[in-house]
Amino acid sequence: MKDLSILIVLLIRNSVADLVIKIKERPHERYKRRKDDLIYQHRILLSDAICANTFELETIDHRILTVSLDRIVVPSTKKLVEGEGMPVCKTAEKDVVDEYKEAPKSKGNLWITFDIVFPQKIRPEHKELLKELLTQCLCYLSFNVTRNYIP
Repeated sequence: MKDLSILIVLLIRNSVADLVIKIKERPHERYKRRKDDLIYQHRILLSDAICANTFELETIDHRILTVSLDRIVVPSTKKLVEGEGMPVCKTAEKDVVDEYKEAPKSKGNLWITFDIVFPQKIRPEHKELLKELLTQCLCYLSFNVTRNYIP
């Protein structure tokens, strides 16, 4: 959490007065901020993680964003969505201010991390099916990886 104080000196009827504005940044319920980037942790079912299903999320400015996944999601997966972070902060120097007026508004990035939800119970007959299916997938993967081929 960041605190910021802005001091404005006012001249009112030949006397000087200070106006102090205090800004306190509060944490967001869904997003964390890292400079101009936002970090969002998405809860995803194991089946959706394995199938790399598309999902939607509400952005910080209340738009609905559709996120496509291009590969299986594992616990260390991070998805980058460019230009969906916070507006890039500029300094108050005159040349930078003039440059900012002419430049398109740029934003930081959105980084999505994943919290994969595993099932609590699996019926015995489903365990056997999963075991067979996953064994076939792993055999296929190791067969191709040993030949330096990534499917």
